[in-house]
Amino acid sequence: MRPVNALEKASIGRANMMLVHGPGPDPPAVASSVIAEVRDETSGQRITFTGPVTFAPLAARHIREVILPTVDRITGMLGLPHRCYGLSAVNLGAASAADTGTNISGLSSDLAVFLALLSAALQLPVPEDVVSTGHLASAHGDIRAVKSVPAKLKAAIAEPTMKRFVHPGLEGDSSLAALSPAEAEAIASAVAEAKGKITIRAVSNVAEFMEAVFPEEAIVLASLRSRFLSTQNALSPMASPVGRAATFLAMNNEQRFWNILERSMLAGDNRLTQELIAAWTSHFVKTKAYPKQFGRQLRQLIQSLPPTTRRLKNTFPLCTPDALLALCHFATADDIGDMHMLFDAQAGGMVKNLVRAEVAVRPTVGRQPGIENVFDSVLSLITPGALSKRIGGPIDAARASYVMDSITAESNEEFQDAVTAFYLHLARHCLGIGEPANWEAAAREGLALLKRAFADDGGVTAARAEGRDAVRGGLRYVLDRLTATLQREEEVKFVDLVLKEALDPLDWQEKVAFTEAFIHRVAPHLPPEILAEPPERFAKSIESLVRTYVKSLEQVNLLMKSL
Repeated sequence: MRPVNALEKASIGRANMMLVHGPGPDPPAVASSVIAEVRDETSGQRITFTGPVTFAPLAARHIREVILPTVDRITGMLGLPHRCYGLSAVNLGAASAADTGTNISGLSSDLAVFLALLSAALQLPVPEDVVSTGHLASAHGDIRAVKSVPAKLKAAIAEPTMKRFVHPGLEGDSSLAALSPAEAEAIASAVAEAKGKITIRAVSNVAEFMEAVFPEEAIVLASLRSRFLSTQNALSPMASPVGRAATFLAMNNEQRFWNILERSMLAGDNRLTQELIAAWTSHFVKTKAYPKQFGRQLRQLIQSLPPTTRRLKNTFPLCTPDALLALCHFATADDIGDMHMLFDAQAGGMVKNLVRAEVAVRPTVGRQPGIENVFDSVLSLITPGALSKRIGGPIDAARASYVMDSITAESNEEFQDAVTAFYLHLARHCLGIGEPANWEAAAREGLALLKRAFADDGGVTAARAEGRDAVRGGLRYVLDRLTATLQREEEVKFVDLVLKEALDPLDWQEKVAFTEAFIHRVAPHLPPEILAEPPERFAKSIESLVRTYVKSLEQVNLLMKSL
């Protein structure tokens, strides 16, 4: 994942390329750029070539017949109109010194031309540290090998601004017959030698190319500016590289927005935070709609930030009052409460309301024809592996994503603020979203969890001392204990929920049958005297027996992992 400041050096409609220039059998490569601009064209030409750099007839024809249709297919899948473009390239210094222009005669600039056109069409900036070479072999989106890759790679390494080099992959490419064995070997050798000097990515189609070039924050901002934020609803799964490229650009952009906004606020990247908020509000103003629950989600995010991050790294207000007023112009009566939360979030979100947590997942167990099937369904949901995937995994991921500037808290108030903010973070990511409650309620929930986490280790007093003195990791250790405790408790709640929904509808005979299935399953672990008893003896306590069994499996699983 690229850092949240990946947009600091990026340009719309401009992509780097390497041109081979000079006499001799092995001429050197020189850095250049291709530039695309959207134009209102009335001459009937979709592509107009301008500037001192000329595209040879073969290259120009390929751009019109393959590259432009590929761009059109992607933008069309995103629901955007076909556009007209002006295309130019930066002249090489050696050519301009001789008062001449550069001629692009080959197809190795295809990827740069494709990037520039797509960037201009979508308002999607291309990172300036990326340079690419490769042949776009079809409007289907296939990318094929080109010559002089070693020279271009060498030139890219020599350019201090170039950090990533994208080229066609060599494996599985039947077109390599067009290259001599020596040249193919030279490419592989140059790539191997360049590792560690520049990031190298081999691609075979435009879908892989998109993933190699564009950071998620650039895609989200483009989806807001060009209005394909929710286009994934109109896309169907497609096997073609072009279809996969469009899906990559359109898929889950609303969730991408919130994920990137959270990362930018945790990192204190105020430039990106404000750019995201401004693009979000502008998008919905242009579409004449108020984004549902925007204020609630934004305030929850702000409140869940670590206290020092919120106070010292983030700048409020988040956007201009005029932008908020323009957005609220499209709110309905149902959005009034959310508007209040939005203005609170704009000021820093410190009215301190919380969304109370509920269990977010529901098992699918119900009354089934065979009790064995009911038993198997129950067991499939509550094994240690299933619980880890459903409950533990999201909680661990939420903990891993939480970044703090400091591992100590100087005062009790700062310590409690840190615990409450982290509880809010877990609530947002793992416990589901309910109706807002006040900050004090959140503080009580966080404190109660803290007491349970340190019940056998000195209680809240010991936790506060650890947060102050950092003997075992400070706040990081405290939050780890909170995470582990919450995970255990949520797993117990889920097991109880599964058993309740599975067993409550059963009559006595069915519960006896369920108990018999359970005893049969765990028979290898039971003494003979238990197996000799009728299942009716244990049917009244079957819930407790299953809970004990699940707990023992978890302990065995932990033991095996520690060996």
